[in-house]
Amino acid sequence: MDKRKPTQPQNLPDLFVRDALRGLRYAVRKSGHLIADEEHKVLPRPIGDITSRVVKKMDRISQEIETTSSSIIGGPLKKATLPERSFFGANGYNPRDAGRTPEEAAAALYFGLAWSAGQLGSDDLLLSETICLDCINQIRRNAPEQPAAMADKLFRTVLDRGAFRLVEPTRSADEDERIPAVVGAAFSTALWFFLPRDIDVAGEQDLVEICCAVTQDHLAQILEARTDSGQTVELFEQLLNIV
Repeated sequence: MDKRKPTQPQNLPDLFVRDALRGLRYAVRKSGHLIADEEHKVLPRPIGDITSRVVKKMDRISQEIETTSSSIIGGPLKKATLPERSFFGANGYNPRDAGRTPEEAAAALYFGLAWSAGQLGSDDLLLSETICLDCINQIRRNAPEQPAAMADKLFRTVLDRGAFRLVEPTRSADEDERIPAVVGAAFSTALWFFLPRDIDVAGEQDLVEICCAVTQDHLAQILEARTDSGQTVELFEQLLNIV
């Protein structure tokens, strides 16, 4: 019997692999949290002791996923990182700029969505890097001329393509309490992407936080208008001019 370790396929598509590992880690963590919640609510002590041990094992499995990722993709699962200020042009992201790769833009989009969702109250959402790249490629293939129209296209593409996994963005907030954060994060990130960079702030993180605050102030209006592209384009026009 050949006991040699199987060799890893060469040039694995990193985005798919990272998304798969994140999905596995998310499922393990979420299951552990659900068990822990039920344990504190209703489980009698002997069963509670067992579930506590199970949750601890799940935490170790989650940590092992992080460690194992190093051998699969050459490093641990990366957290979303803030793009350099120089990535954006004077009028924000330019999808026609050949000097900016789709992968760079997708990384910026991933950061904006993850950060905005956390600012808007949901930091445990599962976000896909692969779909972020697909959203960027769609924008680059058919970019409108006006910043407000580009922002609206990115906003709708993020929601339509389901960049936030396991969330159906057409549902109401009453049906899924994560909807305001998901829709708000998509709007806030699109606003940040196409915001003129002539604003006197310290850096990109300040801009993201400003966009989140503006989105929070207009969230009810955004949720109501999200099915009407004409209304959201007007809203982007208004907010791009006042941020």
